[in-house]
Amino acid sequence: MLRLVAFSAATLFACAHAAAPPARAYADVNGVHMYYEVHGQGFPVLMLHGGISDQSFWSGTVQAISQGHQVIAPEQMGHGHTPDVPAREFSYEQMAEDTAALLQQLHVQRTDVVGWSDGGVIGYLLAIRHPELVRKLVTSGSNIDDEGLPPPKSDKIKPEQLPKMFQERYDQVSPDGPQHYEALINRVAAMWRRYPYVERSRLAQIHCPTLIIMGDRDFYSVEVAHHIAKDIPGGQLLIVPGSGHATFRTRPELVNLAVIEFLEAPLK
Repeated sequence: MLRLVAFSAATLFACAHAAAPPARAYADVNGVHMYYEVHGQGFPVLMLHGGISDQSFWSGTVQAISQGHQVIAPEQMGHGHTPDVPAREFSYEQMAEDTAALLQQLHVQRTDVVGWSDGGVIGYLLAIRHPELVRKLVTSGSNIDDEGLPPPKSDKIKPEQLPKMFQERYDQVSPDGPQHYEALINRVAAMWRRYPYVERSRLAQIHCPTLIIMGDRDFYSVEVAHHIAKDIPGGQLLIVPGSGHATFRTRPELVNLAVIEFLEAPLK
């Protein structure tokens, strides 16, 4: 069972075990003042958002999963309510370590992990670098290298090149202010261009049950997802019809059901 400490621990613990509202708090990990929320109760499920996103991406999924699990939904450096640390570059490895440090502070010794896009990459790295932490892993839309992708068209990204919802949400909650948004997306984009995110040979080190989800209209091909699933021992693959990159938002009923059934299936 998750035990929250610090940040008015007794109050947060009581909130985490009530039906509503969720517990909201900050933890200082590796120089990052990381925001996180805790919903529901039960075996922990760590939910990791994608790049330039935040935990609000999970609005439909958190509600479904927290009916029988305790959902922990952090926001990575510079994302959502968590301030950026301009002196530190973005890297998947560091975000994985930040997340592991958060779980340590919360006294979570074992958890299931559900990650979308960049969050799935962090999930792969947690399963590789901290296998004792991860009981089961689900990723969606998470490529690990540039297989099948064209080279980037430019070194800089303008806000208008991304869906407007990202900037609108950022403007609402970021402690860094709207003026930092363009700098943030280009700091994150620099990480996106550093391939590979995970060395393909390291996928064989993932020994927890793993479900890989991909929309059939994602920006990389279904074949890439097949290759990733094949390289993870016992990896399972779910192709979501009629969906692009954001499977949890475009087909929530289907994807939520698949994730919950996977997480609740007995370990072999």
